Amino acid sequence: MLWIYGIPGAGKTVLASFAIEKIRLLCEGATNYVYAYYYCHYSNAQDEAIPLLRWVVAQVSRQLGWAPVELKRLHDRGCEPTVPELQHILELALARLERLFIIVDALDESMPRDEIIRLLATISLDARFYKVRILATSRHYGDIERFFSAISSSISMKNPYVDSDIQRHIRARFQSSMRLRRWQNSFQAIEEALVSGANGMYVISHWSTLVELSDSLLTGFAGWTVNCTALSSYIRIFEAIPEVDQPFVKRILLWVYGDSRTHWDGRGINGKLLLEAVSFDLYGIKDNAFDWEYLQDICGCLIAVRNELSNPGVTDGDSFDDGASCWVTLAHYTVWEFLSSYHILSTPVSAFATSTEVAERQYAVSILRNALAARPEDPGTHWRRDREAYCLVVGCMFLGSPWLQTSEDLDLFYQFMDPQNPHYRRFGPIQARALRGEEDFSSHCFFILAIPSQFRVPEQAFERENNAEVVLNAHLLKNWLSVGAGRSLELPAIGRLSQDEVWELGKHQVAGHFIRLNKSGEVQEIGFDGRVWDITSPPTRRLRAASLDPRAGSPALVPSNESNKKRKLDSGSMTRG
Repeated sequence: MLWIYGIPGAGKTVLASFAIEKIRLLCEGATNYVYAYYYCHYSNAQDEAIPLLRWVVAQVSRQLGWAPVELKRLHDRGCEPTVPELQHILELALARLERLFIIVDALDESMPRDEIIRLLATISLDARFYKVRILATSRHYGDIERFFSAISSSISMKNPYVDSDIQRHIRARFQSSMRLRRWQNSFQAIEEALVSGANGMYVISHWSTLVELSDSLLTGFAGWTVNCTALSSYIRIFEAIPEVDQPFVKRILLWVYGDSRTHWDGRGINGKLLLEAVSFDLYGIKDNAFDWEYLQDICGCLIAVRNELSNPGVTDGDSFDDGASCWVTLAHYTVWEFLSSYHILSTPVSAFATSTEVAERQYAVSILRNALAARPEDPGTHWRRDREAYCLVVGCMFLGSPWLQTSEDLDLFYQFMDPQNPHYRRFGPIQARALRGEEDFSSHCFFILAIPSQFRVPEQAFERENNAEVVLNAHLLKNWLSVGAGRSLELPAIGRLSQDEVWELGKHQVAGHFIRLNKSGEVQEIGFDGRVWDITSPPTRRLRAASLDPRAGSPALVPSNESNKKRKLDSGSMTRG
């Protein structure tokens, strides 16, 4: 059995039709070789196991010019045949054959599909049908994969050969079209943009799309919109999601999209982390309320899953039940284009409609709420696999972000920056892991290293001033952003503090520790004690230089009697000042 799977619009049906034609020619030139094909369609609204078998038996009988007596008896009985009865008829027909080829397209569109999947699995495994060879196509759904992964050879439509075919198709259309020749000087740029933007989706490179090209496409593919063929496919996909599961799907897609905007390493979001984050969002629990199989069944071809323990492009959901070894991305960029386009508002699935602005705010708020609930005693520091560590790292990126729009959002960020909240104790161990270079740490995510690992009571004060500590953290992050932007930036709003309050708080004493690498590559604590403005003022460059280049050795900082000496940290803990 051969199983070919891919995203909507990847060309599965075109490929199936091509295979049918090639197999027809093969059978015409061979003795006792016959073929049968069947196209599933969502509009039938049925499990298509019996219709498939009936159609296969009919096609085989016509090509043989013979029908068993048992088939006539079934017909004369006038009742709907059962799967076992039709299987018996097929077994009798196979006695006259050398080979039977069966092609089944769009298996996922059988609703429900349990029986047809079991039928194909039975034909593949049962010794009675050893003469049968099956080709099935479908979108990538977890239930289909679980049945077929062990009994079939699987091929993903997302591979370099598809891109090569799309490129040849586009080139041929350009060369044969009088309407497109006016852009002949830009053929190469348009071709590259189309192949890159299609990302394996054949319908986007179709002729009807090419003739609608405008000059705006000559510089890239960023303005492309959802093709009408993909639009109808997405409508069917979202219509099939039960209402009770819709909040789960919305949240999954939100986190997958949000993660893609954080500019990590392109792998996507960790599967286990994703399920835990959605569990917290929906139910407020810190453990996973969903299993990996459920995610694959419900989200199906809306997401792409890469298993780091398998070959590239191959997944094995049964072997990795919690998703810890899997990385999730959107199946295709048009998934998000559909959800955020005006087209969806006039469809039966408008409940899934969103916008980039709304999604970014929801993602940022979810990140901060997850981070604020981080357990201070939890040892997790792996920001790509641990939910709380992930949220603590990403949360530092939101200073002055347009993703935080309301006063409530800004107040959440204020709490996130407040060192007297329990979650803050997790920053130090995460910073130490980052400095030791245990995993790739994208430069976009170094923001967490800009802030102190811990604070303490200043030497000339009786207590800590948490508002001043928040202002210090905000200024340090702002300095980092200024260097990234190549210009000086104004300090964004800090919670509900007014500009006058921020200025006054800058005169307060603060004290604590940073962690940095020394010239020997060892992680050390370095103390500071002084006024906020003195510590963060650009002329001194003290903490600004330290926070922006934490791996280049530590410059002299504002000294404190208690921590004028540098203390080496072991690899597993932080020393508390």
